[in-house]
Amino acid sequence: MSEVESNSAAAAAVLSDVEHLRDEARTARHAYWFPLMVFGILVTASAPLYVSPTIITESGSYGIEGQPNLGWLQQSFVGAPSPGLTALYWRGAVLGGTAITGLWSAWYRKVAGLATRVQASLWAWLGATIFLVVALPVLGRLFTTWPITVHGTVGLLVVAVGFWVLAYLERSGALTVTVIVYTAAAIFGAAGNPMNWVYRLLGAFGTANEDMPFWLDSAANVLLPGLVLLVGGIVAITSDLRNR
Repeated sequence: MSEVESNSAAAAAVLSDVEHLRDEARTARHAYWFPLMVFGILVTASAPLYVSPTIITESGSYGIEGQPNLGWLQQSFVGAPSPGLTALYWRGAVLGGTAITGLWSAWYRKVAGLATRVQASLWAWLGATIFLVVALPVLGRLFTTWPITVHGTVGLLVVAVGFWVLAYLERSGALTVTVIVYTAAAIFGAAGNPMNWVYRLLGAFGTANEDMPFWLDSAANVLLPGLVLLVGGIVAITSDLRNR
């Protein structure tokens, strides 16, 4: 083999190694499964807040009293059965999920030696939470915001903001698809009424009107988006393990 051919073979080998290392680094950096799982769990865990506390009986109805009243701070969640508790939960969930993701990102950077791209998403979640706490109630006094606050599930849209930033930075097709599907489910959960589809499905299987689970209220509004995030996280974990 001539010296030129030998050098070409060596250069090709180096390029192959570089490509392999770049692929490994890209795989290691794509760790978006963690925030998907964290926020998927937090969104799904909010479902009990949307189960109606009012129980209707033949002699009348009664509900759970003693719910906290946060005044204007719960204005964006007045559509929920317990606006005060729901407002506290969503603010705590988004801030808590942001903090957990930030701590995990710092730990992962030390272990893997690579920084993830979730930092911008953390700021986006913080900014969206501030908007939810301060700006949205003010806007509600000036404009009509009921299309996104009617069910008290506007927190779903706050979660979507951070994931859109993450999808933009990651340039991952799988994550982008997950975020698109989640956003559609979140908009449906915030402005639509998924429970109507549940009732229709149950009715199609012969459930009588008096046996319908009306006490579930708006639980389906958050369960569907939460399931999308969890499935997306599981798919991402599976893909990550397979690529390794």
